[in-house]
Amino acid sequence: MTSDPTAKKAIRNVLTREALINCDFSGDVMDGVDRADEYMRDAYLLRDMRKDYELFRRQLCILGTEKDTFEKYLCGEKNLVDIAEEQGITYESAQQKIHKIRSRVKKQIIGFMDGRMGGIA
Repeated sequence: MTSDPTAKKAIRNVLTREALINCDFSGDVMDGVDRADEYMRDAYLLRDMRKDYELFRRQLCILGTEKDTFEKYLCGEKNLVDIAEEQGITYESAQQKIHKIRSRVKKQIIGFMDGRMGGIA
């Protein structure tokens, strides 16, 4: 390692950041970090959230042609009025359609996580 204190600190920060992203706290990477336990706990939580989000994204494949509509609805790019107008259906039908899609995705994800269904993962 370098003798330059600024470079040492920068390298240490990079190593700490990589450890947090990868949840690899081996060695002394977290030595001297204030509230290291909190950071490590948060890192594990974020890792789990990324895994859950990736599972959700993969399960959207079951929707086929409805995937785009559902994603835009979830992201707020389209509302039920937009969907109804775009598809030439009533507002209530659009509401039912989104409800059915949400139920299918939820069932697929829960089934996959419980090991009851094959799922797409």
